[in-house]
Amino acid sequence: MQAKQRVLTGITTTGTPHLGNYLGALKPAVAASQQIDTDSFYFLADYHALIKCQDPQTVHRSGREIAAIWLALGLDTDKATFYRQSDIPEIPQLAWFLTCMTGKGMMNRAHAYKASVDENQRQLNSDLDQGISMGLYSYPILMAADILMFNAHHILSVKIKFNISKCVVTLPCALITPMVSTLCCQKRWLMKANPRFYQALMGVK
Repeated sequence: MQAKQRVLTGITTTGTPHLGNYLGALKPAVAASQQIDTDSFYFLADYHALIKCQDPQTVHRSGREIAAIWLALGLDTDKATFYRQSDIPEIPQLAWFLTCMTGKGMMNRAHAYKASVDENQRQLNSDLDQGISMGLYSYPILMAADILMFNAHHILSVKIKFNISKCVVTLPCALITPMVSTLCCQKRWLMKANPRFYQALMGVK
C-alpha cells in the first residue's frame, strides 16, 4: 500500500481572509483534505502574524475568522490536522536550530527582505534596513520549520529553498493550482492598471 502524502499550508492571522487566501490556501486545502491518500496539516500562522501586527486582539480575532471560514468551506477536522502555530512549541525550537545552520547571505536574498530594502532605496532612505525587523528578515526560517516539522511532501502556493547537508527531513515541493498561477501572472498588470482594485482584491493595504 502506497504511503500517504502530506500536504501543509497556513494562513497568517493579520486580517480577514481575501481572494488570494481563498484561491491559494483555503479552497485547495479543503479539496486536499478529502483525498483518501493525503494527510493534511493546516494551521493558523499567529507567529508569522507578529511580523506585521503586534496587537493581540487583532491577531486573535483574525485567527477566529480564518478558522470559521475554513470550517464553513467544509474542512473536516476528523480528516485533517488543524492547529494554531503557537500551540506547537517544537516549531520555534526547530526554527532556532535552522537559524544556526543558515548563512546570512541566503537570508540577504530572501524575497521579503529584498523588497523592503528596495522600497527604502526608492524612498531614498539613508538606512536601507529602516523599518525591517529581525522577524521579517528571518521569517523564511520559521516558514521552513513549519513545513519540516511535519515532514510535508507538498505545500500549497509556497516555494522554499533550503540547504541541508545531512537530510533527516522530507524536502517538499510546491502545489500551485492553475487559478493561482493565472492570478500571479496577472498581478503586475493589475497593480499598474488599477492599483486600488488590486489592493482590495488581494487584501493589500
